[in-house]
Amino acid sequence: MSWNPFRRRDDEEPAQEPAAHDAAAAAPSMPADDDPTDPLINVASYREESETIQRWDGMRLDRVSIGAGDGAGGFLKLVLEQGGAVADALPGILLEGGALFGLRDLLADDRSVLSAAIEPVDVSFREFSAGIESGQLRVRVLDILVAMHDLATGFARCEAGGLGWRLNADALGFCRRLDTAPAGWQLRFSGFGELQPGEPADASEIVTLLRPLVDSLLSEPKLLPAGSIATGLDRLLDGLQNNDGLSLSKLATEIQRSLHQLQLAGHATTDNGMRRQHNEDAWLMLEMRQHSAIGSSLCIAAVADGMGGHESGEIASSLALSMLRQQLQTALTAPSTRPQDTGVLAMQLATIIPGINRALIERSAIDQALTGMGTTLCGFAMLGSGSTLSSDTAAGSAVFNVGDSRCYLVTARSLIRITRDHSFVQELVDNGSVDPDEAFDHPRKNVITRCLGGDGLEIQADIYSFRPGPCERLLVCSDGLSDALRDSEISAVLAANAQAGLAVTAQALVDAANAAGGPDNITVLLLDCRL
Repeated sequence: MSWNPFRRRDDEEPAQEPAAHDAAAAAPSMPADDDPTDPLINVASYREESETIQRWDGMRLDRVSIGAGDGAGGFLKLVLEQGGAVADALPGILLEGGALFGLRDLLADDRSVLSAAIEPVDVSFREFSAGIESGQLRVRVLDILVAMHDLATGFARCEAGGLGWRLNADALGFCRRLDTAPAGWQLRFSGFGELQPGEPADASEIVTLLRPLVDSLLSEPKLLPAGSIATGLDRLLDGLQNNDGLSLSKLATEIQRSLHQLQLAGHATTDNGMRRQHNEDAWLMLEMRQHSAIGSSLCIAAVADGMGGHESGEIASSLALSMLRQQLQTALTAPSTRPQDTGVLAMQLATIIPGINRALIERSAIDQALTGMGTTLCGFAMLGSGSTLSSDTAAGSAVFNVGDSRCYLVTARSLIRITRDHSFVQELVDNGSVDPDEAFDHPRKNVITRCLGGDGLEIQADIYSFRPGPCERLLVCSDGLSDALRDSEISAVLAANAQAGLAVTAQALVDAANAAGGPDNITVLLLDCRL
């Protein structure tokens, strides 16, 4: 990570003050106009070098390097020397699109000088493309579609400001995005020297440049029937790529609209397993619609694994899902004529799930037969395309978890665990006491550290910001599957049934868990996401 020149990192040692009588000799020489109160001025290793990398009418763009060697950092300085169309437009473009342009810690002063720390890309565009083709990088189709949207949006901002922008793959790169589950990739444009006044970039060029990455991701699929699941995606990209009159803003709008209109198809299967007489698992899979002039919808897919004995376990899991459905429906599908906070879904889940915990505790307190009942809860929820509550699909969808039921993302090539178990063994893995490969066979792997109900403690759910993408599948399951099969074995079953329908694949997973001993109830929910 590059050094931020605007503040000292916490792990950096402060400069040692020289003795008073040695101060004049010890201090580095500096120009008269330097600020003597600057905390960096007495750091002997501090050195700043400036290089002008571009000049336009009325402005110049400097790259400022700080320090030397591998630890050197830097920032950009945009100096407005006089007025002009480009000089007036570019500061606003950079400030508005800082993430896309690879900038952070943007600063501007009253002398019309703008500075920004440079965020280096993790992988260049060509390395990224090679990594996808070789299978060495785990990338989602969604990452590429969002990159198309962001690049078109950035070019459109430049076009509106009177700037053209040459599309140059060598000036593009990707950074790891860690603020969503699972971690993905975000496009960065860092070739500021390629900014040129003139004709704007052609929108179809963006699709032509990035589409081969999508095609590589879907070639030779292992876990999904990508040939059929990608039909809608191919139709979208064909239309965009062959549209000679496609504008930059229209390209961004069409991609965003398509991502808002994802189609979900699901199937659920549950089984007692080989050693249980009763099934204490429960599942929920539905789409709720509010028919009104406003209109909205909510999709839910969730699993609850009850505990505490036959009757109480069944009651706990069923009650948890019933309350989840009722409270989400009340909170999220009521008609509204004003926009809400786009994070409303995650905020509602963060309130509703602890409330379910308290309700189960209260129920067990008034019925002695239900003492100690509890349940896990894991699932996915998404505001539908007709929702008035969110204009952003990323903020309008989430994965939630309490306990050791799991949610996985299935792409054409890989199985990715989204949730983290609340279990004794997971804590051992986290602190390094147990190797992840050894955790599967640990004798106490069924001991969970968090559930709804149970010991009567207040709990919080893990809630992950999750954006579903086309050509993907969600797998939500109770530990009857994940305790019987390793992740690699689940992947093998998915690969063996890649061309089968959801019902056949779900039953194949249940059969494989039973063949491995079936030690617990097994519930499997599969949800396909397509355009």
